[in-house]
Amino acid sequence: MKILSKNEFRIELGKILTYGSNDITINTEDVEAFAKDKDSIAMCIVEDSSFHTLQEAIKLATLNFEADSILVYFKVNDKKQIMELSEMIHRMIDNNLLISIFGVSFDDNISENDVKTTLFISSSKKQNFNYLNNYIVEEPI
Repeated sequence: MKILSKNEFRIELGKILTYGSNDITINTEDVEAFAKDKDSIAMCIVEDSSFHTLQEAIKLATLNFEADSILVYFKVNDKKQIMELSEMIHRMIDNNLLISIFGVSFDDNISENDVKTTLFISSSKKQNFNYLNNYIVEEPI
């Protein structure tokens, strides 16, 4: 996970948008709205097959780090995964976990069981995301 300043965030966003076919499809208006007036932003791009670990990382970000916005995009290679991801996100929203924006797209280069996830976490407060950083390194999404 990268912890980003506002300028670093704009640079990384530019890279993702420029090389989007290699990473993930992102709606720039969503990201700009997400980042507006935020003091702390963290970003993570991971490919894994574990939905449970993704849920735990989002819960950790929301509950322990006072995140006020979470923006998550998924890339999959299987239509069934879209339903699973959608159901997972709706369950999390129903349980009052803050997910501001999410989206899903297809990529034939991803194995059928994996999900490529781009996760942005922001807060209106200046924060140290080091614990979250360690959590995701030790327990990848």
